[in-house]
Amino acid sequence: MNYPTFRKYFDSCRVSDKTKLPTLETKNTEDGEPYSVIIKQPLLNVTLNHTLASVDGMILPQAYDADKDEIYKMSVENESAKGVMTAEQLKYIRSMIGTIGAAQLSFSVNNGICVMHLFNSKSSDSFDQTCVVTSDAKTSGFTLTITADSFMLLPLSKYNFILDADGLIQFNEVREDNIEVTVCIATIA
Repeated sequence: MNYPTFRKYFDSCRVSDKTKLPTLETKNTEDGEPYSVIIKQPLLNVTLNHTLASVDGMILPQAYDADKDEIYKMSVENESAKGVMTAEQLKYIRSMIGTIGAAQLSFSVNNGICVMHLFNSKSSDSFDQTCVVTSDAKTSGFTLTITADSFMLLPLSKYNFILDADGLIQFNEVREDNIEVTVCIATIA
């Protein structure tokens, strides 16, 4: 849940009478999981819908096989390079995306080094951070570019990441429990 946005929406549906708070409802999946919060203020006759996640992250019709009633497993097929991103690195890159107003993040791999490059096309401001990766010997230098917005969807945590030179980045969250969190981000064409 994007709490600051939710709070802003909730507060916008308040009225001066503090006893007349907005009401909350949810829209749920067939499994009962909420995917949307509905804020209503009957005194103003308003209804505001707040989506709990990126719609692209929740609804993937191209990844759903209706005949088998299952979602296709998405993952990197060719491990061109792999590395580790700590929670601190992730937090710092996310803060720098906001600081310079970056719209894109590229991962450039060459000789076991990955340069994560943020770029603001309006101001030409940029930021680079490097890390060591294990590269496939058959794959020479390559660059993958994703939107900064898609990178911001990653929950703050430590990740093992895999880069496929053909256009996919897979982030596997490092966890202490049995829950597997994998986020695949397609590159910009």
